[in-house]
Amino acid sequence: MRYYIYSLIVVFLFVGCGQDYYDLDFDKNNDKTKKDTKNKKTKKYKIDETIDNRKIQNDENNNEKPNTPNELLDEKLLKKPMYNPSFNNSSTNKIALLYSSKTIGKFAINATNSVLGYLLSQNQPFELKVFDIASQSTSSIASALQKAQTFGHKNIVAILTNSSYNNLINYNDIDDFSIYLPLINKKNTINRKDNIIYGGLDYEKQLELLSRKTQKKSIEYYSFNTIGKILHKNTTKIDPKVKYSQSIQRNQKSFNSLIGKKKWLIDDSSVYLNTSLVTSSIILSTIKAKQIKPANILSTQINFSPVLLSMTGANALKGLTIANSIRPIDQASTENIALLGGDIRYNWISYSTIVGVDIFLDQNKKIEPNIIDGQVDFDVRLFKAVNGSLIQNKF
Repeated sequence: MRYYIYSLIVVFLFVGCGQDYYDLDFDKNNDKTKKDTKNKKTKKYKIDETIDNRKIQNDENNNEKPNTPNELLDEKLLKKPMYNPSFNNSSTNKIALLYSSKTIGKFAINATNSVLGYLLSQNQPFELKVFDIASQSTSSIASALQKAQTFGHKNIVAILTNSSYNNLINYNDIDDFSIYLPLINKKNTINRKDNIIYGGLDYEKQLELLSRKTQKKSIEYYSFNTIGKILHKNTTKIDPKVKYSQSIQRNQKSFNSLIGKKKWLIDDSSVYLNTSLVTSSIILSTIKAKQIKPANILSTQINFSPVLLSMTGANALKGLTIANSIRPIDQASTENIALLGGDIRYNWISYSTIVGVDIFLDQNKKIEPNIIDGQVDFDVRLFKAVNGSLIQNKF
C-alpha cells in the first residue's frame, strides 16, 4: 500500500472564478485507465492492483498544469497488490466532498489529501468526487448538489461554515442526500435536518472541562474574530470567576500594555487563551519575559498544535493545559494520510472530515462511535506541554 501511496500524487488546482469538480474512481477489478472527455476539468482513473504508473504519468504529461509533480518509482515496487486479495468487491463507496477553497483556504487541500489517504487505506473500492465551489452562496451550493445528484452521489461531506448553513438546507432536494458537516455544531443551528450529521467541535464542552482547572480568579484574552468571539461568549458564560477579558486585534503590535502592565492582574490567575497560535505564542513569551506568574494557562482546540511548541520556549509553556477532541486512529491510515500531505493528528478540519467519510463507508463509525441526536459526541481530553511534546494530562 505504501508504495502505491508514494506513486499516486494527486494535485488539485483550485480555480477561483468558477466551480471545479474532480473525480477519483478506484476499483480493483478494472484494468483500464479511463478519461472523461466531456469535462476537461475532470480526471478519472480506474486503477487495478497491478497498474503501471506510467499510464498515469503519460496522462499527466499530456495535460500538464503548473506545479504538477510527476514521479515514477521503481517498476518492481508498483507490481505489488494494492488491495487485499480476500476483499470482496461487492459495491463501490461513492462519496462527494464539497467546499469553497476561497473560504477555507489551505484547509481544503489538507482535507482532500486526508480523505484520499484514508480511503486508500480501507481496502474498499471507492469513487470520490470533489466539488470546489466558487463561494458558499445558495446558487453555488445548489449547482454542486445538482451535479452530485446527476452522478448518483448521495453521501456528501460538506465543509461549510455556519454562515452558509441556511443556504445548504434551503436546497429543494436536500432531503435526498445524507450530509455530514465537519464545521457546524448542532448547537449553533436552528432549522435542523434529520438527514444531516453535525460534526462541528463543541467548544463549550472543552471550556467546561478546562474551567475545572481554574483557581480563585480567571482572566481571558481572545482574538477579535468569529471564533474568538464564540470562545469569549462561552468562556464568560461557563466561568463566573472571569474578572477581566481583553480582545486582541489582528494587527496588534505591542503586547506590553495588554500583558506587561497587567502583571498585578495576571499573577496567580488562571488565564484563558482564546487566541490564534501566533498570538498565543506571543502572549506566552511575554508572560515569561515579564516574569509574570499565572496560576495556570488554559486553551482549547485552536492551540492544540506542535507549531505552538516550536514557536514558544519550553519555559514559557509551563502550566499550559490544552483541550483536545481528536481521537487517534489506526496507524496505517495515519501514515498513509501523512504521505499524501494530510494531517489528522492536529488539524481539526481534516480530522472531522475523516469522521464523516468513516460514517459513510460502512456505518460502523470506527473513529467516533457516539452520535447523539445527529451530533457527533466528541470526547475531550486535556494535554500539557512536556519536553516539546503534547502529553495527555490525567485529570
